[in-house]
Amino acid sequence: MLCSYNGAAHIKETIESILNQTYQNFELIIVDDASKDETPELIREFQDDRIKFIPQTTILQLLSTLNIHACQ
Repeated sequence: MLCSYNGAAHIKETIESILNQTYQNFELIIVDDASKDETPELIREFQDDRIKFIPQTTILQLLSTLNIHACQ
């Protein structure tokens, strides 16, 4: 799971690094904590079935975000 908040400066590089790993049998769950920059748009640019994007509409902060989505 990858959590992000206003991470536009590094989100593309981070996702590309994960997708380019040798091990390919994984699901990347990205939870965006209501970013106010272009982070959600940058995440949506990736067309990879291994990515599951969960955008939040309100800021929950890291621990709450992890707790909510760990149960899904």
